[in-house]
Amino acid sequence: MRLLAAALLVATLAGCGPSLPPVPPGEVVSYARDVEPLVIKRCVGCHAGTEAKAGLGLEPGKGYGDLVGRPSTQAPNVLRVVPGDPEASYLWRKLEGTTALGKGMPRGVLGFRALPPEELTRIRRWIEEGARP
Repeated sequence: MRLLAAALLVATLAGCGPSLPPVPPGEVVSYARDVEPLVIKRCVGCHAGTEAKAGLGLEPGKGYGDLVGRPSTQAPNVLRVVPGDPEASYLWRKLEGTTALGKGMPRGVLGFRALPPEELTRIRRWIEEGARP
């Protein structure tokens, strides 16, 4: 019973849950429709309220403004999201676990835990397509 309870706790903390609906064919990925639900599911646990990690608030309706075109607190010379350029975006480096500063995101109980490939693809596509609201 303890093992089951521990497994459920880990799954909850890891942001497991139903997958997001696909981006409609021919549509440009938008933050509000396609990325924000993912950010809420995976990131708000640590990036919300007055104690938001790295000063990055990702609450509903706030995340876009804190991500796009804003400098990272860990690497101030690097923007969190550079529209059109995932490789130059600190967010992408954190999600890939390749940043020289800070740790990969999201963090789980045991450290860096990469997002599922379909979620990474959605975020990368959003950045590549201009990081639209």
